[in-house]
Amino acid sequence: MLNRLINAVVLGLVGPLFAAGVFSGMGPPVSTAGAAADAGTMALLYAGRLSDGNVEGILDLFADDISFIGGAPCNVTPCIGKAAVRPRLEAARATHVHLRLTSVGTEENGTIARARGEQSSDPIHACGLASLGVIFTVEVKGDKISRQSNVMDPADPRTAAFAACNASPAAATGPTAAPAPIILPPATGDAGLKCAQETSMGVC
Repeated sequence: MLNRLINAVVLGLVGPLFAAGVFSGMGPPVSTAGAAADAGTMALLYAGRLSDGNVEGILDLFADDISFIGGAPCNVTPCIGKAAVRPRLEAARATHVHLRLTSVGTEENGTIARARGEQSSDPIHACGLASLGVIFTVEVKGDKISRQSNVMDPADPRTAAFAACNASPAAATGPTAAPAPIILPPATGDAGLKCAQETSMGVC
Protein backbone atom coordinates (compact mmCIF):
# COMPACT_ATOMS: atom_id res chain seq x y z
CA MET A 1 0.00 0.00 0.00
CA LEU A 2 2.85 2.36 0.95
CA ASN A 3 4.73 1.55 -2.32
CA ARG A 4 1.67 2.32 -4.44
CA LEU A 5 1.27 5.64 -2.63
CA ILE A 6 4.95 6.57 -3.27
CA ASN A 7 4.64 5.66 -6.97
CA ALA A 8 1.55 7.76 -7.32
CA VAL A 9 3.26 10.78 -5.73
CA VAL A 10 6.37 10.42 -7.95
CA LEU A 11 4.33 10.09 -11.13
CA GLY A 12 2.21 13.01 -10.11
CA LEU A 13 5.29 15.21 -9.80
CA VAL A 14 7.33 13.95 -12.76
CA GLY A 15 4.51 13.51 -15.28
CA PRO A 16 3.84 17.22 -15.78
CA LEU A 17 7.58 17.87 -16.17
CA PHE A 18 7.78 15.39 -19.04
CA ALA A 19 4.72 16.93 -20.65
CA ALA A 20 6.27 20.38 -20.40
CA GLY A 21 9.55 19.15 -21.87
CA VAL A 22 11.63 20.28 -18.91
CA PHE A 23 14.05 17.40 -19.23
CA SER A 24 16.63 17.79 -22.02
CA GLY A 25 15.58 16.16 -25.27
CA MET A 26 12.11 15.35 -23.99
CA GLY A 27 10.22 18.26 -25.53
CA PRO A 28 8.66 18.29 -29.01
CA PRO A 29 11.04 19.21 -31.91
CA VAL A 30 11.37 22.93 -32.48
CA SER A 31 10.88 24.07 -36.07
CA THR A 32 13.55 26.46 -37.43
CA ALA A 33 11.84 27.06 -40.80
CA GLY A 34 12.04 30.71 -41.75
CA ALA A 35 14.74 31.47 -39.18
CA ALA A 36 17.25 34.14 -40.21
CA ALA A 37 20.25 32.68 -42.05
CA ASP A 38 23.81 33.93 -41.63
CA ALA A 39 24.96 35.64 -44.82
CA GLY A 40 28.51 34.36 -44.43
CA THR A 41 27.29 30.79 -44.25
CA MET A 42 25.06 31.32 -47.28
CA ALA A 43 28.00 32.76 -49.23
CA LEU A 44 30.07 29.65 -48.53
CA LEU A 45 27.15 27.40 -49.45
CA TYR A 46 26.72 29.22 -52.75
CA ALA A 47 30.44 28.95 -53.60
CA GLY A 48 30.44 25.23 -52.89
CA ARG A 49 27.34 24.53 -54.94
CA LEU A 50 28.55 26.71 -57.82
CA SER A 51 31.82 24.79 -57.92
CA ASP A 52 29.88 21.51 -57.92
CA GLY A 53 27.62 22.66 -60.78
CA ASN A 54 24.60 22.19 -58.52
CA VAL A 55 22.13 24.56 -60.20
CA GLU A 56 19.07 23.34 -58.31
CA GLY A 57 20.94 23.56 -55.02
CA ILE A 58 21.88 27.18 -55.74
CA LEU A 59 18.34 28.14 -56.70
CA ASP A 60 17.15 26.65 -53.43
CA LEU A 61 19.31 29.23 -51.61
CA PHE A 62 17.63 32.11 -53.46
CA ALA A 63 14.48 34.07 -52.73
CA ASP A 64 11.92 34.00 -55.52
CA ASP A 65 12.71 37.64 -56.36
CA ILE A 66 16.50 37.29 -56.12
CA SER A 67 18.54 40.20 -57.53
CA PHE A 68 21.61 38.64 -59.14
CA ILE A 69 24.70 40.25 -60.68
CA GLY A 70 27.47 38.06 -62.05
CA GLY A 71 28.28 37.21 -65.65
CA ALA A 72 26.34 37.78 -68.85
CA PRO A 73 23.46 38.38 -69.24
CA CYS A 74 23.39 39.49 -65.60
CA ASN A 75 26.55 41.62 -65.65
CA VAL A 76 25.25 45.04 -66.76
CA THR A 77 21.90 45.01 -65.02
CA PRO A 78 20.86 42.43 -62.42
CA CYS A 79 18.74 39.44 -63.34
CA ILE A 80 15.61 39.39 -61.21
CA GLY A 81 13.96 36.12 -60.21
CA LYS A 82 15.05 32.49 -60.30
CA ALA A 83 13.91 31.92 -63.89
CA ALA A 84 16.10 34.79 -65.12
CA VAL A 85 19.12 33.57 -63.15
CA ARG A 86 18.91 29.90 -64.19
CA PRO A 87 20.48 30.33 -67.68
CA ARG A 88 23.49 32.06 -66.13
CA LEU A 89 23.95 29.24 -63.63
CA GLU A 90 23.66 26.63 -66.37
CA ALA A 91 26.27 28.49 -68.43
CA ALA A 92 28.55 28.54 -65.38
CA ARG A 93 28.15 24.78 -64.99
CA ALA A 94 28.89 24.20 -68.69
CA THR A 95 32.12 26.21 -68.47
CA HIS A 96 33.22 24.59 -65.20
CA VAL A 97 33.16 27.71 -63.05
CA HIS A 98 34.84 27.17 -59.69
CA LEU A 99 34.67 29.75 -56.89
CA ARG A 100 36.84 29.69 -53.77
CA LEU A 101 36.20 32.37 -51.16
CA THR A 102 39.41 33.48 -49.48
CA SER A 103 37.92 35.89 -46.93
CA VAL A 104 34.37 36.41 -45.67
CA GLY A 105 33.11 39.12 -43.33
CA THR A 106 29.59 39.91 -42.18
CA GLU A 107 27.77 43.06 -41.09
CA GLU A 108 24.27 44.27 -40.25
CA ASN A 109 23.73 41.47 -37.73
CA GLY A 110 24.89 38.83 -40.16
CA THR A 111 22.45 39.75 -42.93
CA ILE A 112 25.16 41.00 -45.32
CA ALA A 113 28.38 39.20 -46.24
CA ARG A 114 31.26 40.76 -48.14
CA ALA A 115 33.90 38.40 -49.45
CA ARG A 116 36.84 38.10 -51.79
CA GLY A 117 37.67 35.02 -53.75
CA GLU A 118 39.35 33.32 -56.66
CA GLN A 119 37.21 32.18 -59.59
CA SER A 120 38.30 29.94 -62.44
CA SER A 121 36.56 28.63 -65.56
CA ASP A 122 37.27 27.31 -69.03
CA PRO A 123 37.28 30.84 -70.60
CA ILE A 124 39.67 32.08 -67.90
CA HIS A 125 42.03 29.15 -68.52
CA ALA A 126 41.80 29.77 -72.29
CA CYS A 127 43.29 33.22 -71.67
CA GLY A 128 46.27 31.67 -69.92
CA LEU A 129 45.10 32.62 -66.42
CA ALA A 130 44.66 30.23 -63.53
CA SER A 131 41.94 32.32 -61.88
CA LEU A 132 40.58 35.83 -61.41
CA GLY A 133 40.10 37.82 -58.22
CA VAL A 134 36.43 38.54 -57.49
CA ILE A 135 34.45 40.66 -55.06
CA PHE A 136 31.44 38.78 -53.73
CA THR A 137 28.48 40.23 -51.80
CA VAL A 138 25.45 38.43 -50.37
CA GLU A 139 22.40 39.84 -48.61
CA VAL A 140 19.86 37.60 -46.91
CA LYS A 141 16.29 38.11 -45.83
CA GLY A 142 14.92 35.42 -43.57
CA ASP A 143 16.47 32.14 -44.66
CA LYS A 144 17.09 33.03 -48.35
CA ILE A 145 19.56 35.09 -50.38
CA SER A 146 17.72 38.16 -51.64
CA ARG A 147 20.61 39.96 -53.36
CA GLN A 148 23.91 38.72 -54.69
CA SER A 149 26.78 40.26 -56.63
CA ASN A 150 29.90 38.51 -57.97
CA VAL A 151 32.15 40.81 -60.01
CA MET A 152 35.77 40.85 -61.08
CA ASP A 153 38.08 42.94 -58.90
CA PRO A 154 38.90 46.07 -60.97
CA ALA A 155 42.13 46.60 -58.98
CA ASP A 156 43.45 43.14 -59.88
CA PRO A 157 45.75 43.26 -62.96
CA ARG A 158 44.38 39.92 -64.09
CA THR A 159 41.04 41.62 -64.74
CA ALA A 160 42.57 43.86 -67.40
CA ALA A 161 44.42 40.90 -68.91
CA PHE A 162 41.22 38.90 -69.15
CA ALA A 163 39.33 41.82 -70.69
CA ALA A 164 42.03 42.28 -73.32
CA CYS A 165 41.99 38.57 -74.10
CA ASN A 166 38.24 38.66 -74.70
CA ALA A 167 38.18 41.87 -76.73
CA SER A 168 36.40 41.35 -80.03
CA PRO A 169 38.78 41.36 -83.03
CA ALA A 170 36.18 43.37 -84.94
CA ALA A 171 36.09 45.96 -82.18
CA ALA A 172 39.89 46.17 -82.10
CA THR A 173 40.47 46.56 -85.86
CA GLY A 174 37.21 48.14 -86.99
CA PRO A 175 34.92 46.88 -89.77
CA THR A 176 36.51 44.58 -92.31
CA ALA A 177 37.20 46.49 -95.52
CA ALA A 178 35.93 45.15 -98.83
CA PRO A 179 38.69 43.50 -100.90
CA ALA A 180 40.33 45.87 -103.36
CA PRO A 181 39.54 45.21 -107.04
CA ILE A 182 42.29 43.72 -109.14
CA ILE A 183 43.63 46.41 -111.51
CA LEU A 184 45.22 45.11 -114.69
CA PRO A 185 47.88 47.03 -116.62
CA PRO A 186 46.39 49.77 -118.89
CA ALA A 187 45.27 48.62 -122.30
CA THR A 188 46.98 50.44 -125.17
CA GLY A 189 45.05 53.49 -126.36
CA ASP A 190 42.39 53.64 -123.53
CA ALA A 191 44.65 54.60 -120.59
CA GLY A 192 43.04 51.84 -118.61
CA LEU A 193 39.62 53.55 -118.51
CA LYS A 194 37.82 50.61 -120.03
CA CYS A 195 39.33 48.21 -117.47
CA ALA A 196 38.52 50.59 -114.62
CA GLN A 197 34.89 50.88 -115.76
CA GLU A 198 34.56 47.12 -116.09
CA THR A 199 36.22 46.62 -112.70
CA SER A 200 33.59 48.78 -111.09
CA MET A 201 31.00 46.40 -112.52
CA GLY A 202 32.89 43.38 -111.29
CA VAL A 203 33.83 41.99 -114.69
CA CYS A 204 37.43 43.09 -115.20
